[in-house]
Amino acid sequence: MRRLITLPLSLALPLIIGACASPHHTTDPAPAYQPPSDALPRLAQSLATHRAAAIGVGVIRQGRLVWQGVTGEAGPGTPATVDTMFNVASLAKPVTAEVALRLVEAERFSLDEPMSITWIDPDLAADPRHSAFTPRRALSHQLGLPNWRGDRKDGKLAFIAEPAGGFTYSGEGYEYLRRYMEKKTGQPFEQLAAQTVFAPLGMTSTTFTANPRFTQRLAQPMNKEGQFRPADLQPAGKPNAADNLFVTVADYAKLMIAVGRNDGLGKALAADRMRAQVVMPAPSACEPAPQPGCPTVSDFGLGWVLYRFGPQTVVSNSGMDWGEFALVYFDAASGDGMLYFVNGGNGVPVVMEAMEMFDPASPVLAFGRAQMKAR
Repeated sequence: MRRLITLPLSLALPLIIGACASPHHTTDPAPAYQPPSDALPRLAQSLATHRAAAIGVGVIRQGRLVWQGVTGEAGPGTPATVDTMFNVASLAKPVTAEVALRLVEAERFSLDEPMSITWIDPDLAADPRHSAFTPRRALSHQLGLPNWRGDRKDGKLAFIAEPAGGFTYSGEGYEYLRRYMEKKTGQPFEQLAAQTVFAPLGMTSTTFTANPRFTQRLAQPMNKEGQFRPADLQPAGKPNAADNLFVTVADYAKLMIAVGRNDGLGKALAADRMRAQVVMPAPSACEPAPQPGCPTVSDFGLGWVLYRFGPQTVVSNSGMDWGEFALVYFDAASGDGMLYFVNGGNGVPVVMEAMEMFDPASPVLAFGRAQMKAR
């Protein structure tokens, strides 16, 4: 597996020949929403300026998707539309988290049971620290595992920190949880996702792996030099619970809305999802002294980043790879939120400019500016 750069927004932004096809958009009349009149042409210009292929934007107001717009190219000469399925990289993780939490709600397993009773990765079998692994710690990046075992010369999974010793961002942790869920339930992960999340939420344009039904709808990644590459899709039957999810803007909005409404979970478990499980490391813009725009608190819940900007709590996550960038967030109280999907390695500045158009008062935008300034 190639090395991936798939980090939450607080970690992603410091790291960091689009063409304008015919724009496509849809509207939902309630509640009323009017996008900037020149939004799509400006987005197309941003793509051209930064050499990115396409962008999809979704606007959620009061728990409703009220507008979505897509412009650019899904591939060479192929216009992107609202039916285009973007690779949202690490935004696969909140989907996996939702699968796990709905299985917990159905009493298929508990958040705090030892995963080692059911599954132990062979690479860790001789290290007793695996006994500290629980679904809760996997969902909140507290297993002490690296992002990817492939980053090591020997390609083996090994600890880089003590389990439950703090936040250690890890795609391997979500993959560990996937394997545990499959062993625990006796069902393939994609089947579990379809039964617990995709079918109940009507997510009909979402896939973790190659599917002939979606072949013509996938956005191809574009590198930072403006060159398209084949869609980085997992082979059939081999999902990655942490990465390479292909999804439309509208489908991912369904997930966000369901999470904001606490659909599918009891009151106690829904509250647990939005409770701080671990403190996240502060980005460079916020240490040693927080700069204007920094959140007062940055925590990680169960599958989601929890930012507090004074009295406001923003629930967020993002995905970043060499050929795509995606960012989503919503206000925990109002249900208002935004989605930005880009198939392009230069997606960060495109998304920043899109936020300036669609959500200029957002504290997430101010936070992003602070991080970009600190680069």
